[in-house]
Amino acid sequence: MGGGIVVGTYAERLVISNNIIQSNSGFIGGGIVMGQPYVGDNGNDVVRIHHNRILNNGGVTLAGGVAIYNGAEQYEIDHNDICGNFSAEYGGGISHFGLSTDSQIHHNRIYYNNAFDEGGGLMVAGEQFITLANPEPEIPLTVGSGVLTIYNNLFQGNLSNDDGGAIRFLQPWDYELILANNIVVNNVSTDMGGGVSADDASDLIMINNTIANNANTSTAEDSDGLAHGAGLAVEHYSAGFTDYLIATYGSAGAGWVDPVMANNIFWNNQAYTWDGLALTLDSVIDLEVFTGGTFSWGSDPTNLVGVDPLFVDPFTTALDATAFTAQPDLVTVVIITVTPPGELAGDYHILAGSPAVNMGYTLPDLRFDYDDQFRPQGPFYDIGADELLFAPPAGPTMGTPATLCDGNATAAPPGCAGPMFFFQIRGLLAHNLDQSVEELRR
Repeated sequence: MGGGIVVGTYAERLVISNNIIQSNSGFIGGGIVMGQPYVGDNGNDVVRIHHNRILNNGGVTLAGGVAIYNGAEQYEIDHNDICGNFSAEYGGGISHFGLSTDSQIHHNRIYYNNAFDEGGGLMVAGEQFITLANPEPEIPLTVGSGVLTIYNNLFQGNLSNDDGGAIRFLQPWDYELILANNIVVNNVSTDMGGGVSADDASDLIMINNTIANNANTSTAEDSDGLAHGAGLAVEHYSAGFTDYLIATYGSAGAGWVDPVMANNIFWNNQAYTWDGLALTLDSVIDLEVFTGGTFSWGSDPTNLVGVDPLFVDPFTTALDATAFTAQPDLVTVVIITVTPPGELAGDYHILAGSPAVNMGYTLPDLRFDYDDQFRPQGPFYDIGADELLFAPPAGPTMGTPATLCDGNATAAPPGCAGPMFFFQIRGLLAHNLDQSVEELRR
């Protein structure tokens, strides 16, 4: 079954915190496994996984580091280091597989994870149907993923051997999915979407994300070999999902994944091709609708696309690829890394003078940035995950520091600060951003 910590069913309000979960392995997940796939509702609601180090775990199928299976409503994964995990299928770092609505993934560092199939850092998918028939019949629709908010995370150096180096959305259907204040950098896919890839997701919302220096190699076994989107790559809706949208809403919209996008940075996402011997940089492709199409919000002036945002210390991912001698169409891609001087390589905060400063929409319900510093610092929001911090005027000398309190407390005792702040914003972004999103849509 699972590896380090395995939770079966009906573990409502379970908290997993302050652990080192390292070098475990299992069939349906390596580090933490919540429930099982294909058994219906697991009943693991309102679970919180926080302040753990989840390192170097491996799963055979569906998940690597953390597995969340069907029926974990209102779960929360926050303030974890999720690094070096591997899945032989989906979700090297985290896999949300099945219907678990009204949930949140935030304030995590998700880096250097690997999925042999899709979603190197994070996989968000409806529970996929299994068939052994040959040829395959038309697969029925899944029940989707549920509403999910993903904010204030770092996705860096993750690798998938198919779609979605950092984040992959696979048939979440018409549930609202919010990506906000995330830094998505230096991730790699081998088919499409080094940063983010999405199929059959009709309500995807992307606000104030930094998506830069990701790569796509077009070396996957099912790749067409052409250069493809390395920042955000989406596809046309499947026939079944198109029929569902028309029957439910009267229209399938654009006919492809067409997210609401505002205040995002897309920069230097590199598309490679493979000639059988070596990778060749073809071009920079920040945004792509596969088989043709345009994003309604791609040209919105608050999205900084293809313009140098002036990061503090960016770097370009170095790659290597090797074909198997016995089967040359199987190509292994690796990220070449050096030991960084600090905790992680690079610094994707923006510098003074960046074209991102004061050029975004003001969204009154997104009042903080990736670092939990308040927006706006100037007259308008900055574009991207980082809000440039201006030095405040000199103030009075601070008194005695406030006492830290229990991060799970529901009310702050006198003098309590620190982790309590994060508890108070649990759910705030997920619910309040709806108003800002509706303003954008109008």
